[in-house]
Amino acid sequence: MPISMSNRLGLGFSLALLVGAAAAQPAALTKQEPAKEARTHFELRSEDGLANFVVTTIHGLSDTLITSKVLLQDEHGTRFLLSWDRDYVHQTSIREIRQVGGTEYLRYTLFLPFSARTRSATQAEAREHPELSNDKNAKFELGTAGNSSISGTVDFWKDAPTAREWRSRARMMLSPSFLDSLEYLETLGVFRRADFPDLDAILIPLILYRTDCDAKTELVQVALPPDCAFDKKFGFDCSDQQKERAEKYAAQTPAVTKSY
Repeated sequence: MPISMSNRLGLGFSLALLVGAAAAQPAALTKQEPAKEARTHFELRSEDGLANFVVTTIHGLSDTLITSKVLLQDEHGTRFLLSWDRDYVHQTSIREIRQVGGTEYLRYTLFLPFSARTRSATQAEAREHPELSNDKNAKFELGTAGNSSISGTVDFWKDAPTAREWRSRARMMLSPSFLDSLEYLETLGVFRRADFPDLDAILIPLILYRTDCDAKTELVQVALPPDCAFDKKFGFDCSDQQKERAEKYAAQTPAVTKSY
């Protein structure tokens, strides 16, 4: 029997339905809660006036979990959640884009080879074994709605035939409307913002066909006072302390972008 390209490379590729109730719940990424959290609320406007996003960024840090969330609402009221969770207890790095209020999402999970269970211990292990920081041989899983997934080894994305096959299969797991939304956000440079999770370098190339052209639209950040009601629409309630800060900053004129 002839050996396929996948078998010759030993890709360990799989496209399968995930089973079990836990796998059917995309929202539960991790149970740990960060000890420290900072939120910032602002607006992103395109210079041509065609695009307008209201945004809250939420950054959390503890010795077991680093989180970065972007609550993003476009000019039509469509909401997206962009996130990155670095879970040191389970040694995973999870990047996700989902449409809030719908069923569509795209999640990339990287399984890291460390045995430590805290951030500080992982840093110590990385210093002692620097080869562990090279994730080219790490396993990954790319999952979407409908419980479909692609899994393999990170380094094989560098093989052009394999990358084309995986990208094609990944795109078939998403609806045309969700793909269109991703391409729209990509064109505007949303994923390239330095203060957002690094989806542009890690996740977006696995899905979208694109060139190296610079974004033609420049998004300008405009200060807004904190807005706990906005955050709640995404399922992120403010703490009592954050609500107090939000009320204090909202009373300031002109509006300033401050963490709360």
